[in-house]
Amino acid sequence: FNNTAPEFRQAVEAWCQMAPNARFLITAPGRLGVHSEVVYRLSNLDIEEADAPALDLLLTRASAAGADPASLDPTVARALVRELDGVPLALEVTAGLLSTVPGIEILGLLREMPEDFPLRVIGLAWSRASPSHQSVLAAGAMFPGGFGGWDIEAVTGMATDDVEDAISACLRHYLMVPLDDTGMDDVHRYRLPERIRTLVLGTLDEAAIQERMLRFAEVMLALCEPWQGRVYSREAPETIARMALETRNLMEVVKFGLTERRSSPEALNLGLRALLCLQTVLLRMGPFDLLVRLLDRALSRCDAVLGTDPVLQVRVLHARGEAHRERGEMRKAAADYRRGRAIAERWTDLEGVGMCLTGRGLLEYAEGAHGPAERLLDQAVQLFRTIGQERWRGLAIGSLGVICLSVGRFDEAEGR
Repeated sequence: FNNTAPEFRQAVEAWCQMAPNARFLITAPGRLGVHSEVVYRLSNLDIEEADAPALDLLLTRASAAGADPASLDPTVARALVRELDGVPLALEVTAGLLSTVPGIEILGLLREMPEDFPLRVIGLAWSRASPSHQSVLAAGAMFPGGFGGWDIEAVTGMATDDVEDAISACLRHYLMVPLDDTGMDDVHRYRLPERIRTLVLGTLDEAAIQERMLRFAEVMLALCEPWQGRVYSREAPETIARMALETRNLMEVVKFGLTERRSSPEALNLGLRALLCLQTVLLRMGPFDLLVRLLDRALSRCDAVLGTDPVLQVRVLHARGEAHRERGEMRKAAADYRRGRAIAERWTDLEGVGMCLTGRGLLEYAEGAHGPAERLLDQAVQLFRTIGQERWRGLAIGSLGVICLSVGRFDEAEGR
């Protein structure tokens, strides 16, 4: 984890409850505060020995970045290592600078800068970056879960070639790192180390962050919302895996939209849309408790903020009903479906009415009330046919087939 935010602690606590005999190895900048947590503190690299690991890292990374290690005065190199106190990230960023800035100049600039390490060298690298590189870094800082070139293009409006060149330069100078754990050969993603991301965000004022967050949210939703309809198709495994890569980015949009100090309906509606995308992943991969807490929070904000999109409110109520039904909390599920249907009927949201009818039908079936279940699902099928919503109509018809099968009406089940 790149920080010790409460949602990380809550996720680990949920995992420990689900798998009490499991042990989790987690890297983080501080304690999570989880029960039975054991902390192993990692120190900086050694800087005193003749072949100190810190010096080796500096020279190796400098060579990879295009600098000639032989041209670096050994005395200056050791002074840099001591100045940076063996912090690996600071050493790597310094190594990137050595490809364009003499070591003695870097050393002098570091000693003049007032900030504590390692932000001094990161600030120096930021000040030396070109405007296009700064623009790419500022855009990348909005994506805590990682980003691809397309994301940066969408946020900045830069041309593909310019984005690719800037990403290559930032990688070469250790200002961003590749993410190798996507599990997909055709998906290339990157992220900013947390210290660099913190510094970059610190260069933006509140208005600029607000503007960029809105743009970031729009980009994430444009990417993820079309995938929601594919989770019931033959492409489901690949689609869910791809959405899972965006979990932390979607969570950032949810947090942005559900924060109390942002009372605008625009931000809340973006947060609700992101939560509905996130639900697709959390419902299948967990942690389930986190999903329910987020849905509770979202509906609480819907009641508090005027101008919330009622269609989105219906979808969130339906999502929470599904979550309650999965947990066997039938009364709570029924209450959410009823309230969702009432709001949908008030706003002539026929798709929302059909979704809540389908949920109620599945609820009745789960409790053994086959007759009421069939009537509700038949209503939903007719409604979906009227509005041309074939995906939901197919799900309702399939559910009717399951009911027919369970009561021995095999021919009708096959027809369904």
